[in-house]
Amino acid sequence: MLSKTTQYALKASAYLAKNSSVDHKILASDLAKNVEVPQAFLSKILQRLTSKGYVSSTKGPNGGYYFTPEQLQNSAYDVILAVENRDVMGHCAMSLTACNEQNPCALHEHIVAAKSALKRSLEQLTLNELSH
Repeated sequence: MLSKTTQYALKASAYLAKNSSVDHKILASDLAKNVEVPQAFLSKILQRLTSKGYVSSTKGPNGGYYFTPEQLQNSAYDVILAVENRDVMGHCAMSLTACNEQNPCALHEHIVAAKSALKRSLEQLTLNELSH
């Protein structure tokens, strides 16, 4: 249900939440190895998250990526929105553009409640909690 980009972003976020801090930054290459994600792909994801303020980074000899205490209060769903640029839970499971309550697809009534519950859960799950 989640794209590879979103899966990689959440894996990296969980690792950063558990292992990084303002005083302990993690290089993209080390992060990629630890979460088993291609470094080039992960770097693009990290750039997007950094540009949107969800991850911090510092360049230089002691540089790398990290979360501030404030960023750890963002939700897993914030990360999903940042990398997807859309509400993935609001889209049709069959990728039909005209699917809605008035014109439902074959799966709509079977999964709309589950998608809503999952979205609420991800909105309440902080990055700090994701690290546990």
